[in-house]
Amino acid sequence: ERSEVAVQVEMQAAAGIRGLASRLGQPAVSGEVQHMGLVRMPGEIEGRAIFRGITPAALEVHRDVRLVEGTYPRSGEVMLGTLAHEALGVPVGTLTVGGTLGIEGQDFTIAGRFEAPGTVMESEIWFDRNGNVIAGSQGSILVDRSHDGAAAFEVTLHFDRVRGLAKVD
Repeated sequence: ERSEVAVQVEMQAAAGIRGLASRLGQPAVSGEVQHMGLVRMPGEIEGRAIFRGITPAALEVHRDVRLVEGTYPRSGEVMLGTLAHEALGVPVGTLTVGGTLGIEGQDFTIAGRFEAPGTVMESEIWFDRNGNVIAGSQGSILVDRSHDGAAAFEVTLHFDRVRGLAKVD
């Protein structure tokens, strides 16, 4: 079972939900795509990983994420959490910035590495949601960073009002 939120709900939530944190005048809202899929690594080694399609806003929402090497991914690129190699079952030096990964039949250059201590995100592979389409990506999620717990309740009410939230079995 998963929940699915249309990408346009990101803008509606940013405009219509009180209590969202903001940074540099922009609401901390991030529409994201998640997918678990097959990765082909150097030496024709294959593994499965969780992918997260993001926009730069994700770095405002997920404040524990810090780029430690390379750059934010552009079209045709990915950035890896510092524990992605463990999730994929390969030694630490196997996945390097500038290297290539095959993902769902497409080749992607590793643009950077990020850390997010104590979170599952460190084992993920992130890509630019606007510049890449990974076959099989399912739905999008909306993440908010609120000043207080009250905003989370309002998010649920807002989704009900705009009919953007669909429960999928």
